[in-house]
Amino acid sequence: MRTETAAKPKNLKKNRRFAFISHTADIGIRVSGKNIAQVFVNAAKGLAAYLKTGTDKKKIKVKVKIREKSYENLLVRWLNEILYLIYSKKVIFNSFKIMEITENTLLAEVSGNKIMKGHSLEREIKAVTYHDVKLRRAKNRYNTKLIFDI
Repeated sequence: MRTETAAKPKNLKKNRRFAFISHTADIGIRVSGKNIAQVFVNAAKGLAAYLKTGTDKKKIKVKVKIREKSYENLLVRWLNEILYLIYSKKVIFNSFKIMEITENTLLAEVSGNKIMKGHSLEREIKAVTYHDVKLRRAKNRYNTKLIFDI
């Protein structure tokens, strides 16, 4: 059986906080941060960078509260919640503020701009998967890998 590997998008900028990686029929992202909250913010920025499109000046701000049983589950739920808000509110978020984070709870505020009328997302993500998600600490940084189902 032959498997196909989705190519990394070519027009995405490289970034120290996140990097896109190839994955079989999906797209992956490696994320790092000085602390766990920064990993959550950088993962959200990576998700938004992948989906980017034209936006107008109308600002949207949303509070997000999530409960889960681990940081890994919390991270995946956080990104899927952002994805839901992007599609339901037709907004691209560009600011992610973690107000509180524990192993089981996340309280955050996300803000961004409405997608311009007549524009659509450059790419789509169906969901953020739980496949191989492990938050690791190496030296003074936290790292993880996430897979986006495209």
